[in-house]
Amino acid sequence: MFFLCILLGLQTANAQIKWQTWGNPNQINAVCEDGNYIWVGTSDGLVKRHKNGTYVALYNRDNSGILNNNITSLTLDQKGSLWIGIMGAGISKFDGTNWTNFTTENSGLSDNQVISIVIDPAGIKWIASYNKGLIKYNDTTWTTYDTSITKLPFTGIYTIAIDQLGNKWLTSQYIGLIS
Repeated sequence: MFFLCILLGLQTANAQIKWQTWGNPNQINAVCEDGNYIWVGTSDGLVKRHKNGTYVALYNRDNSGILNNNITSLTLDQKGSLWIGIMGAGISKFDGTNWTNFTTENSGLSDNQVISIVIDPAGIKWIASYNKGLIKYNDTTWTTYDTSITKLPFTGIYTIAIDQLGNKWLTSQYIGLIS
């Protein structure tokens, strides 16, 4: 009887979910909520959609200040600026009007192979990089945590999560979960 109640509860819960899809021929790598809008990071640029599904804009290398079209990560800071991780190009920041770009050539970013960006409650940006491990940016100073300096077991970091205690949880293809 207990199993039947759980099964009926799951069916009821599933019946309440109404899925809607919006076609995009590109690979979707990231999504970020921004008030009434959804930002979608694709292999062909940055798409902005209203939550009702209405297409708003496509930002790419040809029509905006974004560094490259292969977007891997999206996150909003406390000021409402969108931080965009871009594979092979670095980071673009968009405040709704202006673009600011961070690369190995013009900033302290140590790797342009940016896979993920997370912002902690203090506003510090934590960047997962494919070649250089974990990168910290506090709007002034860039710090790289890699295998040579901090004994990070592997530099190919894919995702970052920060728990309520401030602990960083990293994933890597070959090592697994790192804390």
